[in-house]
Parts: sequence; structure tokens; C-alpha cells
Amino acid sequence: MDTALKRHKHLHNPPSPTCHETLANVNNNGEDRISNLPESILCHILSKLPTKFAVRTTILSTKWNNLFASIPNPTININDSLLLNPHNNTTNSNFINFMNHLFTVTLMDVPTIDKLHLQCHHDYGYSNIDEWVSIALKRNVTGLSLFIIVRSTGVSILGLFDSTTLVDLLLSQHYGLNVPDSVFLAET
Repeated sequence: MDTALKRHKHLHNPPSPTCHETLANVNNNGEDRISNLPESILCHILSKLPTKFAVRTTILSTKWNNLFASIPNPTININDSLLLNPHNNTTNSNFINFMNHLFTVTLMDVPTIDKLHLQCHHDYGYSNIDEWVSIALKRNVTGLSLFIIVRSTGVSILGLFDSTTLVDLLLSQHYGLNVPDSVFLAET
């Protein structure tokens, strides 16, 4: 290949910027290009992130503070094993605080939760799990997946079986639950 063709090819295929250059300041003026995107696009981006990371964006700046709560019909996907300290295999009160804050503060003004996927490997007590599920039901959740791995706790509220908005229910737990003779879930 001659030298002129190599130069021409190089001009049309510039080297890719590094991740830092792409996200922060390609032109070195310190401009936060992501925060300058419209709120609807930011909410769409957040809706694609795992809940753990999407919630963390609230600390970035005042603009990001309420963005997670602005996601229309969010899907909440929580696996406690991803949020707990990997060096401590005991129940973590921080997880309970996180969940309570998520449902009572962060999502306080969210009228509808599309889906809640909750996987618990530790015992948080019936009252906490029932409270989180009750709040999701009050927020018109349409899909509920509960995987309670620990043997000593589970969900115990019967409101699961007569919800007017719940279409999909997946429940896996060791604890026995008295299922009523008639179960009514919403139709799709």
C-alpha cells in the first residue's frame, strides 16, 4: 500500500477515544456532556442500568438527585447478595435501610412500578419483606418475582392473590404460604 493511501485511510479512521475522554471531556474544557442530555434520555439510560447502579447516580449532582424517581414504570431488580459486604456473611442492616429508603423516599412519588424482582439470601424478617411487597402492590406493580432463599422467612401477605394490577407472579420460598381457594390476578 502506498504512503498516500495509508495517510488517507488513517484520516478516515481516527483512533477511538479512551473511555475517560468519551465520558468526560474530549475537548478538555471540563464540560459534563452526559448531564447536559435531556432528562428523558437520562431516564432511559438509567432504566437500562441495574437498580443498584441507577440509584447510586442520585449522588452525582443536584440534576441527578431525582432522576431515578423520574423513570416511568421502573423495573426494580434487587439481589441482596450483590449489595451486601462480600466479607461479611451475616444479615446487613444497611440492606434493610437501603430498601426502606428506596421505597419510602426515592420512589415515594412513583405511581407505578412495572416489575419488582427481589432475591433474598438473608433473613430480613417477614415484616420487612411484607412491607416492601405491600408498597410495590400499592404502586400498581404488574410483575412480581420473589425468590426467598433463606429458610426462616418469606412473604406472608395474602394481598398477592387478589391484586387488580398484578399480572405475573413468581414466588419461590421455603416458608409455607396459605394460598386462598380463589386467586385473582389482573388480565393482560
